[in-house]
Amino acid sequence: MIMSIWRTRPIVFTALLGALSGSAVATIFLLTDPLRPLSTRLLLCLFPASILGFGFNGGGVAFSIFLILVEVGTNALLYACAFAAPVVAVIAVRRQFGTPERPTSITSG
Repeated sequence: MIMSIWRTRPIVFTALLGALSGSAVATIFLLTDPLRPLSTRLLLCLFPASILGFGFNGGGVAFSIFLILVEVGTNALLYACAFAAPVVAVIAVRRQFGTPERPTSITSG
């Protein structure tokens, strides 16, 4: 199954792998900040009005969840682009300089 997706849609497949790994990296970083214990940073994002929360106290829980979604989504998008770019380059070079799929003929008939 996975091999058939790789052979038919390699760009989409690598972009999907990049998006999954980017989401995982962002989620792991939100849950385990190197400077704080497990999940403290995420809990502080969800409660920005507390004394230990964000520097701005005007946002609510919905705004904090929005920030988390933007961070994870942006990371997923950038990782997807970074993973798919080399595959796009290889496919473009192979299509441009590779052998043609149909033999070229001198006559147009």
